[in-house]
Amino acid sequence: MSNDNGETIVQRMMAADAAILDRLGIRLVSVEAGSVSLAMTVDDTMINSQGYCHGGYLYTLADTAAAYAAATVGGAPGTVDAAISYLRPVRRAAVVVADARVVKAGARVGHCEVHVKRNDGELAATLRSTWLSG
Repeated sequence: MSNDNGETIVQRMMAADAAILDRLGIRLVSVEAGSVSLAMTVDDTMINSQGYCHGGYLYTLADTAAAYAAATVGGAPGTVDAAISYLRPVRRAAVVVADARVVKAGARVGHCEVHVKRNDGELAATLRSTWLSG
C-alpha cells in the first residue's frame, strides 16, 4: 500500500490530481508520516485586483497539503471542514510552501494544521481542517 512515510499514497494522489497540480504548478517538497510539504510559485494568472495572490490559490495549496498529510496516516483525503486565516499578502513570483501536519488522527475524525510561508520565511496563511473517516 505505502511505505513507512506515506510517500507511495501521496504519489498516487498526486498522479490522480495531476491536472490541477500541473495547472497551478504545485509540487511535492517532502512527505513523512503525518506531514506533507507542497510548494507553488505565484504567477501572473494568480494575481488579484490588489496586486497580490488571490486567497483561493493559497487555500487550494493548503487544503491539498492537508489532504495528502491525512492520507499518510490512513485518513480520508476529503475535507469536511476548514478555516483559513490570511496573515500577509503574497506577491507575484513568490514561492509559497504549505507545511501540513496531522494534529489528531482518530478512528472517525482527524485534524490537520497547515502553515503557508512565503519565500522570505514569513507566515502568509494558516489553515485548520477536519476530515471524517468512513
